[in-house]
Amino acid sequence: MKKNLLIAAAGALVAVASFNVMAEEATYQLDPSHTSPSFEADHFGGLSVWRGKFSK
Repeated sequence: MKKNLLIAAAGALVAVASFNVMAEEATYQLDPSHTSPSFEADHFGGLSVWRGKFSK
């Protein structure tokens, strides 16, 4: 019982400590001549992946 409590307390401490490691908010400029939205779809449950992109 005491061991389980110690493990739970250690897990809670790690969880609380990880909230302080969040990245800062940033804004990026995208170059439209080098950027295009893309997508992928799973085919036959992981047998293959169908990929595509929108060029216009």
